[in-house]
This record gives sequence, structure tokens and C-alpha cells, in this order.
Amino acid sequence: MNLDQALEQAQHTREDRTVKRPARRISPTSGRIRVLPVCVMALITVTAATAPGPSAAQDSDSVWVTSWTGSAQGPFPSGNAVAQPDLEFAFPNKAASDQTFRLIVHPDFWSPRMRIRFTNVFGNQPVTFDGVFVGLQKSGATLVHHTNQPVRFSGEASLTLPPGQSAWSDPVSLPFVEDAGQGGLELAGKKLSISFHTVGTTGPMTWHAKALTTSYVTNQGVGSVGNAEGDSAFPTSTTSWYFIDAIDMRAPRGTQLVVALGDSITDGTSSTINGDDRWPDVVAGASPTPMAIEWSW
Repeated sequence: MNLDQALEQAQHTREDRTVKRPARRISPTSGRIRVLPVCVMALITVTAATAPGPSAAQDSDSVWVTSWTGSAQGPFPSGNAVAQPDLEFAFPNKAASDQTFRLIVHPDFWSPRMRIRFTNVFGNQPVTFDGVFVGLQKSGATLVHHTNQPVRFSGEASLTLPPGQSAWSDPVSLPFVEDAGQGGLELAGKKLSISFHTVGTTGPMTWHAKALTTSYVTNQGVGSVGNAEGDSAFPTSTTSWYFIDAIDMRAPRGTQLVVALGDSITDGTSSTINGDDRWPDVVAGASPTPMAIEWSW
């Protein structure tokens, strides 16, 4: 199946769903791409497709390619979350306070090296993150044994973001991707866990409301527990993402990136919680070669 056929299949999937359109609003994003809600959707092929392989670890032969993104919105609870549990106990003042998040994301492709972009673009005070880890999800908030890797920022274990700012982490090595085989292809369909602790009280939280993916958070005052592989410290679930808006994977030059610009359908309206079946997901899954699809609403 070529890219045109994949797009046609995604269009049929979209037409089969009944969609209620939300009110229009402006939702700026930070970083490389700024997106306004639009009624038409476009796919932009950046370069020719090449499957990420072991050579991605060589900087001279590779580039950063975005493998997952969720445009920044906010502040919480402004937005249109779907199937959101009651978060009054987790965020009684609509802010995080000495808590650890465990966010679950689905990369479009994997690489032995990655980086994460943290954002405080809708905050009104500095937010400090520490105890940051990235690992392979096993089930729920439980991680696959020995996959949880520490994340650093300019060599430090913590990052303080001023209001309105975003920042990338240092590159993180993922040994389990190398063990899985060329380009992490055996990890297709698996999900990544990003855990981080918010030091003190965050104030207004930057988030992405309609994640349509279950993530987890501790109670307030629990502290930094992102290194734990089990789920016992994460009693609250959420269907939104917080304080992160992009993941890059190191990939060979020539790797294909498709950017999807669209309305709430592109964001996943009427798709399945934890199903990863938004139309951009359908296109990525139907592609004959690994493909990164970045979408924003």
C-alpha cells in the first residue's frame, strides 16, 4: 500500500464516524510549529522514506525527527477532554503540587536515541521538573522491567521552565530499542512511559486535553517516584497529557515525516480511548515503511 492508498483508507475511516464539531477557538502551540484550528487537513511529505536503523545512533548520518506530538493547550482545565475521570482529588486547586506524572504516549517509530520537549507555555510562574524517567509501558502504569531510563537537562537532573517557555531534554539512550532489533520495528504498537515530578506547586498547567490515552498521576505531596516500575503510587488516571508536547527520535537522513494539520477529527474526535486509531494513526499504520505523523489541532 502506497501513501495515496493509505490516505484514501484514512478518509474512508473518517467518513464512517459521526462527528460533532466543537466551537472554534485559537490554540497556539510552542516550538517549531504554530497551528491554528483549520477546517481542512493537509499532509506534507518532507522527505523520502527510509526506515530508521542502527545507523541512527551516528550523529553525522542522522537527524532529529518528531515521532510524537500533542499541541500545547491550556491552562488546565480549559479544553475538550474525553472520558476524563474526576480529577478533583489529584488537582484540587487546578495545579500540581509535589506530584509525579506518568504519561503514556505512542511513538510513530522508535530509535535507540530520543529526546523530550517540556513546556510551560501557558503557565504564569516557573515550574521545576525533576525525577524524569522514560521507559516501556507494560500495562497501565506498570513498566517493563529494566527499561526505565533517567533523563537529564544540560547534564542536570532537573529543569526549571519560566512561564511561556519550552525546552528539550538531553538525548536519552533506550537500550531496549536496540535489543528489539533494527530500528525498533518489533516495538510497533508498544507505548512509551514518561514520568516526571513537579517540584512544589506548578500554578496553571499547560496540557493537551484530548489525549484519548490513559496516563497516571500520584496524589499531591507524594514526591518523586518516577523511578518505580510498579503502579501502586499512581492511583489516579487521566485521559490528557501535561507539560510535554513533543518527542524526537534520532533517525537517518531521509526519514519521512508527514505533518497533519486539522480540526478536532485530526485530534481524535470519535476515535477510541487507547485505540490509537485517529486518522493520522491509520495512515501511519498503513504505510509500507516506518513513518512519523505529527498532528496538531
